[in-house]
Order: sequence, then structure tokens, then C-alpha cells
Amino acid sequence: LTLPLLANDSLQNDDEEEAGDGSGESNSNEDVPDENTPGVSDIGGDANYKASWKDLILLCAPDAPLILAAFFFLLLAAAAQIYIPTYTGKILDSLEETFSGDDDDASHKSMEDVPGFMSNVRKLIAASILGGIFSGLRGAIF
Repeated sequence: LTLPLLANDSLQNDDEEEAGDGSGESNSNEDVPDENTPGVSDIGGDANYKASWKDLILLCAPDAPLILAAFFFLLLAAAAQIYIPTYTGKILDSLEETFSGDDDDASHKSMEDVPGFMSNVRKLIAASILGGIFSGLRGAIF
């Protein structure tokens, strides 16, 4: 394999040989731009231009369905995560009501016998799983 620079050098050498063979034609590299010459940019900026909300909306319009779906999952994730501290507090309240005091029977109760404990644990697990799923879906959209 040869590098492009080496290939160009070999072409120039071939051109020089052809020019020296008496054909009278000379191949010059006047048409080829120098590789160190900077290009001319036709992109100009307007210093007085200020982007407006309308420009932002027009720019985001093609992605509007994805943005709305992500916002919807954001709301669902926030709603699910709001309930996590609520159910944690209810679990602790049910345990405190059952096991506080001088009642000796309370120390022999199982967790399934505590009123409101298992139902709040199930709700806490459901809220945590749904919050994770909705957050994951929102993240996957972006």
C-alpha cells in the first residue's frame, strides 16, 4: 500500500518523464489547489440575529411526538415516586402501632399479622417498580 502523498509524487515523476520525452506537452499542477491553502467559507453570521421561541418550536417540531412521550413518562415516573415515602411512612406507622407499648403479645406476632403492613409493602414495591419502568422508558426515548 502506498500513501496518497507517495502516489502524488510518483504521478509527478511520471509527468516529468513524459514532459522530457519531446512531446512538447507539459503537465503542470496549476489546476490543483495547494493542500495548505485554507478554504473559503460561505457561511456568514448575522451579529444582530436573536433566536426567538418560534425558532425553537420550529426546530423541535419534527421531534414533537418523542418529546411529548418522554414528558408523559416523566409525569408517570414522578407520580410513582411520590408514593414511595408515603408507603414507607405507612409501613413504619403500622409497625410502631403494633410493637410499641408494653404488650407482650406484640413481640410474638409475625409480620403478616401486623394490620396494614403487607398491603403497604406490596404498594411500595409496585410504586418502586413502576417508577423505575417509567424512568427507564423516558430515558430510552432520549
